[in-house]
Amino acid sequence: MLKRKSFMKQIFVVLLFISTFGNAEESNFAIGLGVPYGTIGMQLSANISESSKGILGVGYGAYSVGYLAAFDDSEHQSHAWGVSVYRKTVFADISAVTYHYQYRPNGFNETGLVYGVDFLAGRIERNGNSIEKDAFLFFNVGYQF
Repeated sequence: MLKRKSFMKQIFVVLLFISTFGNAEESNFAIGLGVPYGTIGMQLSANISESSKGILGVGYGAYSVGYLAAFDDSEHQSHAWGVSVYRKTVFADISAVTYHYQYRPNGFNETGLVYGVDFLAGRIERNGNSIEKDAFLFFNVGYQF
């Protein structure tokens, strides 16, 4: 029953994101591996401005909701940073705040590969009873359409 409630919460988060940002002028879709993609899955993003966007990653037993912004002044805006809340319920129960750095060779809003590093700080529950606080460093890679 607990896993069903968790799945329903994930569906609620997706619907809330779509209803909030669904009317944005420009949105992007990406697939990939890493925290911004819900571990292994997809990312929906909606532009807030030319250099910032709201992001939602949904994947296998995990989701991530947050904010991403370009931080360089170059024409392509290849470098971005972000922060999100990450929740994973498969294999281990992880709740974390995540800080992202991404490199986008083709530009912030352009089609192409995305590479990055994620720093997670949060709570992990294993075997249903042991709770640990920990920090992790993950790499991510994806393709934005």
